[in-house]
Amino acid sequence: SSMLIFSAIVAAIGYLISSSIIGLLGVEEKIAQGAILYIRIIFLGLPLEFIAFGVESIFRAYGDTITPMKVIGGAVIFNIVLDPLMIFGFSIFPKMGILGAAVATLISYGLAGFVGLYLLFSDKYGIKIRAKDPIPVKKEAARIIEIGIPASIAQAGVWIGFLPSCMSSPCSRIPLLYWPLTV
Repeated sequence: SSMLIFSAIVAAIGYLISSSIIGLLGVEEKIAQGAILYIRIIFLGLPLEFIAFGVESIFRAYGDTITPMKVIGGAVIFNIVLDPLMIFGFSIFPKMGILGAAVATLISYGLAGFVGLYLLFSDKYGIKIRAKDPIPVKKEAARIIEIGIPASIAQAGVWIGFLPSCMSSPCSRIPLLYWPLTV
């Protein structure tokens, strides 16, 4: 729950400073509006990303690197399929443009997180966690926060670090449509 609280705080701050982040990158005005929309939606969905990354980390800490690779890989493939459907519109999907790219990314992260949680609590992978188990005592909670906050900041730094390269590259002609696939 502390992970979700932290991600909600980061999401709120990120949402509020989205225009400033894009402004600092010196993006052309016609691209900036789409980029701001995209990054705001991504910030709002940050708790879903944190769930996916948290579950992935638990599996890896337990020594299972294959399961999270399959889950995240499946989510990436799902995003590759969903992105153009939601960006350009097809069948039941309305044309949503840059908003569609952001929503498809959130759906993909959400899917990865919830599939990962299901697998984590299923006892099929040797990890025995029950809903009542993760109640850390004060000392454990402090250690989790001590390790988790720098790791979260590092992950956010990687994510934000890719923004300038995308904004200044040829992909700025197609504003951020497939950028989530490169991170």
